[in-house]
Amino acid sequence: LPGDISVKGDKYSFYFPIVTCIVISIIVSLFFKFFK
Repeated sequence: LPGDISVKGDKYSFYFPIVTCIVISIIVSLFFKFFK
């Protein structure tokens, strides 16, 4: 997804899908609101 952080070096690669985490947390919170 756009907005994800990806850093690639010679001997390492760092990927942090921050947008994906936000989307998942929103979906989970909506899921619990509907099923309470």
